[in-house]
Amino acid sequence: MNLTERQPKYQSLEAVVREYKEWLAEHTTDNIPNTLQYKVKQALEKSLQLMKFEESIEHSAAPHDEEYRYYIEYERKGGEPARVTCIFERAITENPLNTALWTEYLSFLDNMLNVKTVVLSCYARAVRNIPWVVDVWTGFMIAQQRHNLHFTHIDGTLEEALKNGFTTSAAYLKLWQCYLDCHWRHIRFGKKAQNGSTTEDEVIKPMSDAFTKAVNSITQSYGEEGDPRGELTRFMARVYAVRGDVDSCRDLMDGLVESKLYNYQSEVWLEYIGLEKQYGSIENTRKLYQKAYQISTDQPLMASFMDFERFYGTLEQVDNAALKCKRQQKKVDIRLAKEAKERADEKAKRKAGKDGKGDKSGKGGDKGGKGGDKADKKRDKKAPAKEEFKAPAEKMDVPEEGSLVNRKRKHSGEIDKSRYPLTVFVSNLAFAANEDTLNDVFKSIGTIADIRLVRGVDGNSRGYGYVEFTTREAVMAALEMDRSTILGRPSYVSECLDKGRGTPAPFKYEAKLEPNKLFVSNLPQKYTQEEVIETFSKHGKVASVRMVTTKGGAFKGFCYVVYEEEEAARNAVVACSDLEIAGRKIQVAISNPPKKGDKKPNIGSNTEKGEFANTSQHRRQMMSFAPRSTVVKSEEGASTTIQAKAEGALASVPATAIKQEPMDIPETGQKDNSFFASLYKK
Repeated sequence: MNLTERQPKYQSLEAVVREYKEWLAEHTTDNIPNTLQYKVKQALEKSLQLMKFEESIEHSAAPHDEEYRYYIEYERKGGEPARVTCIFERAITENPLNTALWTEYLSFLDNMLNVKTVVLSCYARAVRNIPWVVDVWTGFMIAQQRHNLHFTHIDGTLEEALKNGFTTSAAYLKLWQCYLDCHWRHIRFGKKAQNGSTTEDEVIKPMSDAFTKAVNSITQSYGEEGDPRGELTRFMARVYAVRGDVDSCRDLMDGLVESKLYNYQSEVWLEYIGLEKQYGSIENTRKLYQKAYQISTDQPLMASFMDFERFYGTLEQVDNAALKCKRQQKKVDIRLAKEAKERADEKAKRKAGKDGKGDKSGKGGDKGGKGGDKADKKRDKKAPAKEEFKAPAEKMDVPEEGSLVNRKRKHSGEIDKSRYPLTVFVSNLAFAANEDTLNDVFKSIGTIADIRLVRGVDGNSRGYGYVEFTTREAVMAALEMDRSTILGRPSYVSECLDKGRGTPAPFKYEAKLEPNKLFVSNLPQKYTQEEVIETFSKHGKVASVRMVTTKGGAFKGFCYVVYEEEEAARNAVVACSDLEIAGRKIQVAISNPPKKGDKKPNIGSNTEKGEFANTSQHRRQMMSFAPRSTVVKSEEGASTTIQAKAEGALASVPATAIKQEPMDIPETGQKDNSFFASLYKK
């Protein structure tokens, strides 16, 4: 309803009052009651106030998100949840992809309205519209538990959320943490628990299975770094401790404190110590303290050790603890002073190097005048050049076939540039991979001269390194092993280039329209390359298939299929457009990736935070929802779709031979926000 349609209804209120006064004058001598006059006055004032908001929406540009926010804020002050809900629904209809608006609406429903049917239906719509926001999925699971749905509904929500492919390990971790929390509450406070009919197997086994599934899911994609604070393991250890299984709790926490990623984290040690003190024995707690302070030097850990001994220990034990903490603190002070001195020396060294370069570069000495001083200041502002790998001073003999020379030698940080053509750069390695692993992988393709695995200051691998061969042929063979799996991760093999030249590494794949290549998306995550070949080989001979995976090796749900002939690709687009695989309708289009530097928006691309930013600039970028690969330019410059081109190519085939459902696509081949809003209203 537009403004002109609303206006008479607001004005008719005064007309009704006048008619009522005339009726009273004809039939009675009474006047209008004071209470009724007061309510009429309030209604008129309210309608005038609302008209201001309606006019601001009417005269502003779509999607009116800012105007709706002022409107919602005004209605929330009125304290009428039904009216607030109506305004939220209007705003969501015009802004179905606005993450902040959905989040605010869901929070309002959870805290203020809390009506089961309204809340759950709204969450169901939210996960369809903004499935990339993990907070919506976690809120959905909590709402299902709050309104006493069977736990199978929460299981189903988790499975749907995992299919969306979040971009960060933190999102997966948050999702699994929420699921385990819901699972634990279901076990502790469910109907069976309240009746006292749960057995130990009914409590521990489901939790253990859920925990194992969560850890495996994150570790397979991100390794231990997917849970940088060991929160999942610590949660399960608390579950075991509460249920009285102290041995299982100790096994989990021992695994954490023995890991190089967690053993320096004082919070892990303190939680282990707290669980042991509460559910275990004092003697084991003292042993944990003594083991912890030798590894972790954090002040809170030593202070906790002293508090423990003052309460549980004898005077002798308190004295020993104080002495040990004092010695440990002294070591820490020495180490910190040494690190500070090294940083100061390095800074002075860099400054001296800059000053030396400034003296050599000044032409004519004092003749440079003020101009020379300005140039020196500009040079001082420049960051120091990054150090490159240096070759060892000694001459290196060529080893025998398959052997390895000085594979664990410490390198000074630079590689002789003359050796670049014989060296490949291997990245995305599992942190467990070492020089022996790389030797086993590459020794079959040629003689290895040297392997340089880059390590951090703690001696651990940083996930990349260099493999040097003795022949150029071996290098070319190694490049063919790009994206091969090493210890469960797809590893990238590329040429060793001189970054100082400013020449970027060439993109391996074509960034243009390829009529014989298909882009296939929305595939099940468990779909294999063999199954893809089997599906698409029905329409022509498949030359190759490239499955797109995460750095951890998990399939992202889309791939590229290359046919030997263009006609086979066109037939596959027409035949597979509505194909369903494992309950998912796949999307098939001719591959047409953007050129490097193309700023056109891409559905599925994320902002820095992994979500769509709530800015007007980003909303303008999201106006086009047609996949890039389905829109091409005709000779006249008009946009057409791949479907139209495929239909043109098959125009010679009789209409009775092809049965194709009509596609509801706008004439431009693109879909904007109004199109999706219309779907939302249905």
